[in-house]
Amino acid sequence: MDKPKEGRRHIPDRDELHAAVQGTGGRPEGEKSRREHAEKDQGESGEHFRTLIENSLDLMMVLKEDGTVAYAGPSLERILGYRRRDSSNRGFLEFVDEKDRERLRDRIVQSAKIAGSTFSLDLNMRRKDGAWRTFEIIGKHLPNDPKVKGIIVNGRDVTERKQMEEKLRRMNNELEARVEERTAELRNAHERLEREIREHRESEEERARMATAIEKGGDCVIITDPEGVIQYVNPAFEKASLYSREEITGRDFSFLKVEGPDGSIWSDMWDTLKEGNVWAGRITNRKKDGSAYAVERTMSPIRDGAGRLMNYLVVERDMTEQVGLEAELRQAQKMQAIGTLAGGIAHDFNNILAAMIGFTELALDDVEQESPAVRHLQQVRKAGHRGRDLIKQILTFSRQAEGEKKPVQVVPIVREVLKLMRASLPSTIEIRPIIEAEGGLIFADAVQIHQLLINLATNAGQALRGGKGALEARVRDFTFSDASDAPHPDMEPGSYVKISISDTGSGIDEVIKERIFEPFFTTRQTESAGMGLSVVYGIVKSHNGAITVSSAPGKGATFTVYFRKLKEAVHTEKARPVHISKGKGRILFVDDEEALVEIAKQMLERLGYEVVAEKDSVKALKQFQRDPAKFDLVITDQTMPNMTGIELAKKLMSIKKDLPIILCTGFSEVISPESAKAIGIREFVMKPIIKNEMEETISRILTGAGTGKRK
Repeated sequence: MDKPKEGRRHIPDRDELHAAVQGTGGRPEGEKSRREHAEKDQGESGEHFRTLIENSLDLMMVLKEDGTVAYAGPSLERILGYRRRDSSNRGFLEFVDEKDRERLRDRIVQSAKIAGSTFSLDLNMRRKDGAWRTFEIIGKHLPNDPKVKGIIVNGRDVTERKQMEEKLRRMNNELEARVEERTAELRNAHERLEREIREHRESEEERARMATAIEKGGDCVIITDPEGVIQYVNPAFEKASLYSREEITGRDFSFLKVEGPDGSIWSDMWDTLKEGNVWAGRITNRKKDGSAYAVERTMSPIRDGAGRLMNYLVVERDMTEQVGLEAELRQAQKMQAIGTLAGGIAHDFNNILAAMIGFTELALDDVEQESPAVRHLQQVRKAGHRGRDLIKQILTFSRQAEGEKKPVQVVPIVREVLKLMRASLPSTIEIRPIIEAEGGLIFADAVQIHQLLINLATNAGQALRGGKGALEARVRDFTFSDASDAPHPDMEPGSYVKISISDTGSGIDEVIKERIFEPFFTTRQTESAGMGLSVVYGIVKSHNGAITVSSAPGKGATFTVYFRKLKEAVHTEKARPVHISKGKGRILFVDDEEALVEIAKQMLERLGYEVVAEKDSVKALKQFQRDPAKFDLVITDQTMPNMTGIELAKKLMSIKKDLPIILCTGFSEVISPESAKAIGIREFVMKPIIKNEMEETISRILTGAGTGKRK
């Protein structure tokens, strides 16, 4: 319910309104009533209220509950210009602006529902001359008053006040906007000042951090003037070049240039910089001691705001280690390629040797023992065996994986290495093995010891540049009990195996001797990548050994390696003797080499076995599937088209679980004796196959005497 606002004007009550109506032409109810009422209204009170209504500055009206005008005071014509009779029974809403009618109608409807209720609102009303005025309307519902029976409405013209309020509101808004704008300006100015202070502080901190980074950083930093005169270097440059800041400041930057092929690079660098561009590339600098070192350099021109050249900034990274790693990678890739090539050669050469040795052994069986051809054939077989040993050496050299450390006899490895070196060195170089130890038992990785000796022997061979001289390998036991007698500070008293590799070459200069074990250090730029002796040093250290060098210019060099000697002898499991008798049983032999199939078939049949030979592994599988029970043993090659020996073996054992299988191979990175054993293969035999060895292996399997592995 709407209530009148505090301080609002007086609304006449029913008696006052009735008196006013009677005095202004209202319709009398009867002569008697008129007289009675006239008598009541006589006096100053009635006249006072009549005057009040007639001269009121406010709009005075009575509305019916449906909103039509029941009574309009004289102020209607004075304020809105409408005559009183023009308003009788007209809808009050007709005088009101359309946009305000809905609100007024809602108030009238709500007020009409409750007796005594009041409402108030501001709305626009149109004068008769068309002008719009704003009125403050107050209404009160008096339905039970027989003299009113409607809604008393009082309206005051507040147009000027509203205009003033609107003007004040606009002025206030403008003032607030100006205050807010000024406040925003002050706030922005304050924030800008704070930001400038913060940026200045951050700039100072950034400069401090940059200076610290340059001073503490690992990259070399050099600043020169536009003429290339050095003005600043950081500690990293001092460390790399061995020059102090004081020594190098004020010198021309080009004094770092190393005479040689880099000259054109320096010219290109200055040409690029003069064009205003940044130059970047790999170049060589000269150290204070005269040695050279590779750097990755970026050189940039520094200009001021006007575009004038102020300085050159040089940032360099020492690439010595990177160059070494690149050389190491190339060496590793080369060794990998050699290993792959060696494996391929071994596989093909083993098949050739297998045919040569096999047919030779068959020929020896067919020739009378008194025939001169026997000796010739024996020499052919001997040469074949030597070829087999050479292939073993190549395979040992090509192995990349690190083996397991275990008790190892050094002497056989030394002999094997010397045989390999004999094939690679000119015949004018004498090789002298001097073995003064029974076996030289040490705890080591045989492959790494083999590599160590190869590297030392190769180094000695390279020292004999004229192709003449001697290479000596000496093995002997060495013992000392007093620490002062130790040949090397890392050695403790005890028993050692001493291995010395000597040459009669030009010797090693004392200055160079201190650096020979550094990675990539070499004095033979066209012959070596500088990795051989560093690898030797690494192997010695990984075995807790020691290495010494003795040399003098013109007197050759001797590298001596010491390894702890094992006191206990190596206990090898001896195979039980196998009684070889006439063979009995059916063997399926599979190999894709026709010559090897022919040799194997004849060899095994001469030993008494029934042989089914196949060159195709798929056909061999079908042959076996037709009657698995008739085969007592399968001998298969590993590397074959369509189906490998391992794949064939798995299929055969899925048919006949306890089938004994011998796997033969010249070289394979896919299968090893251990992995073959793990899938159920009884024996793993390396080609070329020797008649006596194969006879013993087959007899051992078929008689159940053992399942050892051929090495």
